[in-house]
Amino acid sequence: MSARWYVTAVQPKSEAFARVNLVRQGFEVYAPMIRVRRTVDRKTYVVPAPMFPGYLLVRFDQDTDRWRSINGTRGVIKLLPLHAEFPHPIPDSLVKQWLDSEIDGAVSLDDAMSSLVEYQRGQALRVVDGAFSGFPATCRSSSKGRVTLLMGLFGRETVVELSMNEVELAADEGTASAVAIQRPVVKSHIAG
Repeated sequence: MSARWYVTAVQPKSEAFARVNLVRQGFEVYAPMIRVRRTVDRKTYVVPAPMFPGYLLVRFDQDTDRWRSINGTRGVIKLLPLHAEFPHPIPDSLVKQWLDSEIDGAVSLDDAMSSLVEYQRGQALRVVDGAFSGFPATCRSSSKGRVTLLMGLFGRETVVELSMNEVELAADEGTASAVAIQRPVVKSHIAG
């Protein structure tokens, strides 16, 4: 068997501490980072933040590496799943996709999420970022990290193309006229 990626839970805000201790033991560790917007004193900053706060990815071979020492490492809670004798690997293709989509040390969500989420034609969406933030829209198509929307602008229907992370499913207001909203299709990644 070859080395695979596994998820380990770490103590709150201890990703860096646990990472150092795991690397000292000879494990390959990956903590995917993303860029998020933070507003402080009415100024917006883009700062790096963990993609999965409280978790690290550790690569090892279950047959040859001394992986049980991970659970006793300072800063680590336990390998996931928490109540199983053996940890379950995550797909190498998923981790490779995150590594390949990194730009300046942060995962590009446009690239990383493009193969995971696809909106369906006709789904009600809402723009959450950019010049059209807060505007309702209808999905026309989505692929490769982009979504094409139909929006009511300037008194007519206008086609707008945005990044996948600039939209979300519209919230159901619970009114009688609200359209039944479907969830985005999430492609499953089979371990292999």
